[in-house]
Amino acid sequence: VNIELEKTIKNIKLTLQNGTTIINGNPKENVSPNLSSINNSNAKLELDTSYIYGSNAMVTYAISAHNRSELDYATTDYYKYGDKEGAEPVTTTVTKIVDYLNNQNASYEKQSDTVEYYTLTDKNKGIYFSKDVIDKNKNYKQTVLTTEKELSPEAFDPDNSSTDDYEFTVNNLLSSSDGILGWESHAEIIGIKNITLTPQSVSHSGNYVVGDKDTFEPDTANATISIYPSTGENKNMIIYYIIGGALLIIALGVVLIKKFVIKTK
Repeated sequence: VNIELEKTIKNIKLTLQNGTTIINGNPKENVSPNLSSINNSNAKLELDTSYIYGSNAMVTYAISAHNRSELDYATTDYYKYGDKEGAEPVTTTVTKIVDYLNNQNASYEKQSDTVEYYTLTDKNKGIYFSKDVIDKNKNYKQTVLTTEKELSPEAFDPDNSSTDDYEFTVNNLLSSSDGILGWESHAEIIGIKNITLTPQSVSHSGNYVVGDKDTFEPDTANATISIYPSTGENKNMIIYYIIGGALLIIALGVVLIKKFVIKTK
């Protein structure tokens, strides 16, 4: 069995402390001069650090699972004689994916009915990971995504059944105390099931150490949004957004005051 993961950044929504949303869209679609796409899994955000703290960032990710397993048929005729006539290939279900975030204060927003998630505690980490892996990943928030979609091997049905997307949104409230100037999101498959009880053959479930290239296998994927101080035109765009938001608030205040004065008269 060989199930591979891919993680992509679908949307970034950044709202300043005063309630002004300055970015909302897919990095690949040029929605803002302050946001650029490096590739599907990496984006660059240019912001003045004085505007970052107190802001709220909602990042939507999609995890794709690809079943690149060899064809196998769970029948007596196939195992004895190699006869697969009338048989369907064995499917594999990805049941659990662990997601690591470098922001311990981040929270997950429920995105769809097909994905459920729960936070891993120290008590149940030992079910999936060795003590060494637990110790090395202890600074990351760890959440398990659960699903029940059967995946056929890509060699059998490449268009419809070889992949599935798990979409979810992470809510990040930025502060000056956490020292985070960027968001890392790492994922690894830690649970599969199939009728033949065959485990992953290419990857080793539960062995990934964040940032360790030697443990990065096909069943792992990551996405990174890097934040850099803005300069020049990009910095001016943020100022325009803030001024525009302030003027809108003032205008609404004037309208409300006029209505109140007219009614009292």
